[in-house]
Amino acid sequence: MSKTKSRSAEFFGRVAVKGWRRNSFFTFSWGYPHLRRWLASQLSPREKNILSVGCGSGELERDLTKVKHRVIGIDHAHRMLKLAVKKGFRNAIQADASFLPFRARYFDVVMFPESIGYLDMAKALREAHRVLKRRGRIIITAYPPHMASDSCYKKSDLADIAARLSHAGFRVLDAKLLKVNTRNIREVESEESSNLIYLSARKASHPA
Repeated sequence: MSKTKSRSAEFFGRVAVKGWRRNSFFTFSWGYPHLRRWLASQLSPREKNILSVGCGSGELERDLTKVKHRVIGIDHAHRMLKLAVKKGFRNAIQADASFLPFRARYFDVVMFPESIGYLDMAKALREAHRVLKRRGRIIITAYPPHMASDSCYKKSDLADIAARLSHAGFRVLDAKLLKVNTRNIREVESEESSNLIYLSARKASHPA
């Protein structure tokens, strides 16, 4: 495990032990059920097989399972996975996003819910491309550069993530700058006004 992954696993291990509500760190997909419902609404009923990379304690993944998607979640933080299982998400696996333990062209969608900044993006996108079906999709939510986060998270702006997707053999279908709060989600015009980036992209070609 790389030094960055090790630090991140230790960090989230401490979060798992203390519990989200007793920790200063926060993720939107953990804290806001309406964001989880919104993300579920971005999926087609035909997109059955979902891989969630960086599933953490499994709130989003449980919600997706409830609306009839078959979801596998991976994370490199063992204690977070134990918490996910304890809370009822059974398909949680400890795995490395750079070397996914799945056969090629298996998943309809690979999701990175607020996790891409903890990963080697080029390797993670390469592996997502490999395990996606021929017309499969990738969905990413990420923090914009101005957002405060923990020191393990490497932030990128929307243009950079879109360029990396293109280089990895994806065609961007949708890109949104979102403002998420306790009441609602709305699309905003500027990255500086947003607190979450959303991208959806289709597998289009072989990676560069």
